[in-house]
Amino acid sequence: MPKRYFKGRIDLDRLTPEDRTRVEQALATLQEMAARGLIECMIGHSREWKALRLERRFTITPQRQQILDLLRQREWATVRDIASATGMADSSIGPNLTALLKAGLIERTTVEWPDRKYGRKTQYSYRLRPSGPSSPSPDEGC
Repeated sequence: MPKRYFKGRIDLDRLTPEDRTRVEQALATLQEMAARGLIECMIGHSREWKALRLERRFTITPQRQQILDLLRQREWATVRDIASATGMADSSIGPNLTALLKAGLIERTTVEWPDRKYGRKTQYSYRLRPSGPSSPSPDEGC
């Protein structure tokens, strides 16, 4: 079954008491399911939204683990290298690399090809951070 997403705001002051009760019950159910690890859910007051986003936990997904395993084998790798070695789509690699960068597990450098006639003259290359942990735990925060 495909994933379903919801993003929105609820102005509880504009709801009838019955509707407000139903919404609060639904939110309580979502929070309980999130606590059990069944869904990802962020619920709070609008002024707390930024703080809630900062509290999201970083997890090592199978795709991120594939990237880390590849970078353990190679000194440096580009997005194209990662795509060809893992079979992942280029469009799914970027967000995973960004998450790994923010978590401090990898680092990025720019490689330049000034003699190249066509295409980009620069490209990013990634590697494991030398001082980073060798096998990150899934519970590390980001």
